[in-house]
Amino acid sequence: MPTRPTEHRTTPPWARGLCTLAAIVLALPATPAARAQPGAPRRPPALTLPDPGPLARLLAADATPESRALAASELVRLTPESPDLGPAVALLLAPDTPPEAARAILADIAADPIPPARWMAPCIQLANRDSPLASDAIAALGSFRTREAAAALVEIVNDTRPTTHRDGAARALSHLSARDDIPQTGWRDWLNQSLALSDRQWEQQLLLDHVRKTQALAAAARDTDRRLAEAWRQIHLLTPPDQRSDILAQLLTSPTASLRDLGFDLVNREIGDSRPIGAPVSHAAIALLDSPDPTVRAAAATLLDRLAPPEAEPAVLAALERETDPRAAEALLRAASRWPSPALVKPVLRWLDASPTLRLRASAGAWALLRADLLPEPADRLAVLQSMRAIETASLSAPAARILATLGGDQDLTRLRSLLTAPDPAIRTMAADALALRPDQTDTLLAAANADATLFEPTARALRAHLHDARGYAALSRLPAPTPQVRARTLADYATLLPTPEIVRLARLASDPAEAVHLLRPLTAPDRAIDPDAPDARAQAAQLAEGLLLLARTAVALDSPTDALNAVTLVPDPADFAQPQETPPPWPIDARALNNLRATCLLWLNRPDQAAAVECDASAYLDAIEHAIDEPHAAIIADRLDARFDALDPDDRARLDGLLRRLAAAPEPEDPPGGG
Repeated sequence: MPTRPTEHRTTPPWARGLCTLAAIVLALPATPAARAQPGAPRRPPALTLPDPGPLARLLAADATPESRALAASELVRLTPESPDLGPAVALLLAPDTPPEAARAILADIAADPIPPARWMAPCIQLANRDSPLASDAIAALGSFRTREAAAALVEIVNDTRPTTHRDGAARALSHLSARDDIPQTGWRDWLNQSLALSDRQWEQQLLLDHVRKTQALAAAARDTDRRLAEAWRQIHLLTPPDQRSDILAQLLTSPTASLRDLGFDLVNREIGDSRPIGAPVSHAAIALLDSPDPTVRAAAATLLDRLAPPEAEPAVLAALERETDPRAAEALLRAASRWPSPALVKPVLRWLDASPTLRLRASAGAWALLRADLLPEPADRLAVLQSMRAIETASLSAPAARILATLGGDQDLTRLRSLLTAPDPAIRTMAADALALRPDQTDTLLAAANADATLFEPTARALRAHLHDARGYAALSRLPAPTPQVRARTLADYATLLPTPEIVRLARLASDPAEAVHLLRPLTAPDRAIDPDAPDARAQAAQLAEGLLLLARTAVALDSPTDALNAVTLVPDPADFAQPQETPPPWPIDARALNNLRATCLLWLNRPDQAAAVECDASAYLDAIEHAIDEPHAAIIADRLDARFDALDPDDRARLDGLLRRLAAAPEPEDPPGGG
């Protein structure tokens, strides 16, 4: 079998030295196992040897792919002064070079956007050799943006080389030129056209082509991201709501920014729609607090602020302790305010000394600490107060204003009172809410609210906190309110704080029946029920009965039989509060009158069978006919009256006759369309 002719070469001195160095390096016992082999030369422990350098590490027999790649990267970037530079460059052409070592260098060159020029000539020589490394050298040539490298690749494309080499050269030319529109047979024309360009024009043309390709790739990447995000959005919509948490967590932890942003958007939508959010989402948000991107950390903190999972507290506090970015710190401060603890004091005080914007954000945490009584040290309280005083009046936030009201003195209160006449209603409300924390500012708020309906609710909160009695209710009832609905709701909420006797007394004094109903309605709450074992249970029950009867009668006056019947049903039974050893005081409610009212409401609501079981007078039926005179069942009530009572006294008979005449004069109800 004929032997393959070999290329005649004269081994230069550097190559002989390289082979000697390689032999020494390869003989080193790199591992304990290698040293334990029989016949291995005894040498000092490997850990006592100095670093043999990147060249030796590249050629080491036990080099891992990772260590070899790192050594190759160091070799490619050696400075001209390095003694290993010459051997490293010549390594590609050395016949005894281990292929894996040369491939590591070529791979690093191919991955380098601008490799050192000294590596181009060895790569060209190696690409033109009949060598197993030729394909690797061809790929590396694509990183050199020179016409010499391009010419070498064009020759390979048009040569009678193996197809793999020619295809590799075409790919390298496409990488070098950033052109994907040139066929394999057109590269020579492209190169000939470039020969007419100056070096500067060549560089400009390459730069322009690379910019265009980068822009095209960026546009394609954006389109891919958009399509991918839309696909995930559809997957999310097709997944049952109670099974979406795993998908959302996967999106949040995606390394792709567009998918991560989609995850935040979808989670916030789920929260807005009051859908359940599972633990995987919270865990993903907690993990994102370690993101290197401050905007991601801020978004994760904002999400945890909305979710408020208990397990997030230590993670949020730890993240706030190490945070340096103002944007992320702002969100973390807001989230940490949900869990005030001694651990929050230090970071809050640190950020209070930051920019005005961060000082405002830290004020929420400071207020949470103050409200939870976690700022006992006078020095800390003074530091918080001084920071709030440094905020401009026009920029005060609600927590900052409350801190000034709580810790401040006369000047701070004067500053807040000046905001009660600010043009912005939100600022006036903020100042009023802060002043409402102080009992000594109640009169100030009453005076301001008398001229500004915007302050009605903040003043009500102040009165509820410091003056929850009949006097406070009377003062509040005289103030203008933004709307009748707000007035009714606020007064009703205030009435829940009043004792039953005061509610009844105020209701009797009310000039408006609707206001009386709002006053009395809290008497129907379960917490007003009387404990029969209480020492004064009968007296309390009598007061409650009187109020409920007044509520029922007022509801009847307002044509609300359902509310009236509900109140009547809740009236306590005196038998439940008997005092057998003492003569009980008289019960303020006449049982017959209560039954009459109950029967009237039942008849009015067209429930005659239930009314028949109630012991009542004929007047209950007459009252029901009068209230339901315009209803179809009014005549039924009259028939039930005749059937139940054999004889009526003259007054009841005269009243019934008048009601019957009114019923007879009423027009007949029209038949429904299509009726028969």
